[in-house]
Amino acid sequence: MSQALFREKILPVYLSHSGEARFGFWIIEADGEFLGWVSLRKTKNWDEATLGYRLSLSAWGKGYATEAASAVIAMGFQSKAIKSIVATTYEKNVPSQRVLEKLGMVLLRRFRLSDEDLAEDDTSVNTGDVWERDDLEYVIDPGNV
Repeated sequence: MSQALFREKILPVYLSHSGEARFGFWIIEADGEFLGWVSLRKTKNWDEATLGYRLSLSAWGKGYATEAASAVIAMGFQSKAIKSIVATTYEKNVPSQRVLEKLGMVLLRRFRLSDEDLAEDDTSVNTGDVWERDDLEYVIDPGNV
């Protein structure tokens, strides 16, 4: 992912979700190089948030996702209003599953996205790009941080 793609496509969506201090997005950088982003967004449930992150290929396997996501989870739980944080990953994305498990998240459910689900999600994948396999949803609550 390039910084230009982030600024043009993803950033405007996240800015539209930035009404509360505990929610937002943060750029991940090292030595002035853009590596990706991490986010915490509202879900439809008032007491739940969604963790998200995307990193450039050059940043994979170096601990950046774990470090950034850990900080965002801790910040999110500073608000007593958030009772749980969820994150999803594709079942073939084993490295991302390991990141979520290192964070103390546990597998909540397996599910398959439909085109209707994708139409509601403004930052993930596009309608018509349904995975051929399941997605995995992980969860963490304040007692597991």
